[in-house]
Amino acid sequence: MRFIAINTHLLGALFSMVFLGFCGSISAATLFINANGYTLNAQGELKQFSALAFEKDKITGVFKTNPDLTPYSKVFDARGRTLLPGLIDAHGHVLGYGEALRAIDLLNAASLPATLARIRAHTSKSKQKFITGFGWNQAMWPSKTFPTASDLDAVESKRPVILGRVDVHAVWVNSVVMAMAGITENTPAPEGGEIVKDANGKPTGIFIDNAMALVTDMIPAMDLAINSYPSGISSIAARRVITHSCLRYAENDRTRLSGYSEKRSLPIT
Repeated sequence: MRFIAINTHLLGALFSMVFLGFCGSISAATLFINANGYTLNAQGELKQFSALAFEKDKITGVFKTNPDLTPYSKVFDARGRTLLPGLIDAHGHVLGYGEALRAIDLLNAASLPATLARIRAHTSKSKQKFITGFGWNQAMWPSKTFPTASDLDAVESKRPVILGRVDVHAVWVNSVVMAMAGITENTPAPEGGEIVKDANGKPTGIFIDNAMALVTDMIPAMDLAINSYPSGISSIAARRVITHSCLRYAENDRTRLSGYSEKRSLPIT
């Protein structure tokens, strides 16, 4: 079913215009007619409507049937398409979602070669300076053994790569990351964590639980934010979500979002 998202802000109307395929400005006294519209009244009851009027950034009328068109400078025929209030996400994580969109999807990869193939396919096209991914699970592989930094190095040896395990209790990194973090055979594992080592005592590239921070701290937070926020926000907006709420942001995240908002580059509020 095709739908249009709207709310009392101009943004909602803009979504409606784009989704219906209309163009041109939405100036004063604009009306949508022949809509299969749904909204809530003051009592929270679901109500259906056929026409919706707005002026500038405020809805001025919701009509059960099409009204007299004379007062309206612009009239658009919705042709029976469904018109809904814009969706509000009460709790989400834009940065994490954006990072996931940009990361390598390793979920359900059935073997180490299959996992490396996905990594290779991503790195061969990506221009990211820092490669991330998520979802590998050696328990699903025939070998049942942890992968190594050497495995990753064979695919990407110039850029840092950090890949989260499916249970978020371990990360797999390449040698570039370990060099950046200064990890050697003498690096002690923090309490509650493990640096997996080979028979010679050298780190293999697997860091478990509290040891993960030794390498994940190498991820450039602000560089990720610059790219991940737009990715996450654009994807959310494409699903007709117009307002997103998160209870907690780091201070630099808040600064970044404020900068986007001031530049009017946020498609959601």
